[in-house]
Amino acid sequence: MQTNGAISELQRYILILQRSHSTDTTCLISLVSLQSVLVISIFGYLALQQGNNSLYIRKHGNEYGERVLVRPNQLSPEPSGVCQPVSNFAFIKTHKTGSTTIRTITSRFGYTRNLSFLLNNDGRIGHFNGAFLHYSPLSSNFLPPLGVERGDFVNYRNYNISNVHLRYTRKGLSNLMYDIDNLKLFSILRSPEEQWLSWFKYYKKYRRLEGFTAENISLAAMPYINNLERENRDFNQQSRDLGVNDKFHFNDSMLGKVARELDREFILVLIMEYFDESLILLRKLMCWTFDDILYVPKRQQPTGTNFSDSVKTKLLEYNNADRYMYEYFNRTLWQKIQKYGQDFEKDLASFRSRLLRKQEECVGSSSVVRGRREFVEYHRMNHSSHSCDLYIDERFELEAKIYKRQTGNITHPLS
Repeated sequence: MQTNGAISELQRYILILQRSHSTDTTCLISLVSLQSVLVISIFGYLALQQGNNSLYIRKHGNEYGERVLVRPNQLSPEPSGVCQPVSNFAFIKTHKTGSTTIRTITSRFGYTRNLSFLLNNDGRIGHFNGAFLHYSPLSSNFLPPLGVERGDFVNYRNYNISNVHLRYTRKGLSNLMYDIDNLKLFSILRSPEEQWLSWFKYYKKYRRLEGFTAENISLAAMPYINNLERENRDFNQQSRDLGVNDKFHFNDSMLGKVARELDREFILVLIMEYFDESLILLRKLMCWTFDDILYVPKRQQPTGTNFSDSVKTKLLEYNNADRYMYEYFNRTLWQKIQKYGQDFEKDLASFRSRLLRKQEECVGSSSVVRGRREFVEYHRMNHSSHSCDLYIDERFELEAKIYKRQTGNITHPLS
């Protein structure tokens, strides 16, 4: 070991000085100094060994079966005070809020660091479709974490990252995620009327009404809404993703209690209308780099649609829980921005400049994907770098690689 070798060399040199019987002051000073260095080195080496022993040893490893050492992110700060990047987190994905773009950011972060993702085993997308999570040592609908054999359900635990659709409960995550006490939670919300209209258009709900098509979709919203009770599950989708009980959707007192509880559990709720601003906060809270939060918009609808003010007013009434949560966490976002300090605007400008450069480097063209869903797909430039491939994540190739890696069907961590 190199440390032992250095200590041995110091010991040998000190013996030479001692045997010389030199009365030269310089030699005496050198002897004392070297003895001090030796003592410091020994104590430093022991401390390093003690630190290594305190590492959390993961049950699982990478796809080669190698054991992975993971430091608890919030318990091992650098001596200089520099924070450690957070690698254990759950992003509570909400519907039609820009959450797929956030998922791509978090997928890239975890994939390049060989982390385990909590994924449904039904296909490469991995969503749980609004279901509550449930751990069982006897069976599972999850993919195994890295290093765990398929069917070894007892060890279907210690996942680093969750970034798919599910219905949030702290209890549901507690039996599945690694280092739950230090797990960082965050989510994203969107103005409720805009979110609902985006959902209505993206999932082509107008088809349920006779005589309406994509061309007159703006006229279809009000008849659709009027055909439903306000308690219908088509409303307050964001709150349901956050685990808010349906019984509380029109009770502002209970919604306030739930919002305060979520505020204590989550480090941040991003706001889609202030996407870049939210990412700047997330970067700092997670101790990530600007490169970590670079993005290309995902599932962006090709055209906008103008809906009447009466439709939006009705939607605010029916999406009461989403309205409450959006207003609450929009306030907390700006409170966090204020606490960020004077560097916020500088960091925001620097990030946007870096984002523009990355887009110019990597994005070649875009096209509209049509069919069951319609959205804009960005394409990478010809002969682009591996970094650009991960950044663009065209046709969700990155998520497919993550899925294959955790099923053991991939031979190289970055192939």
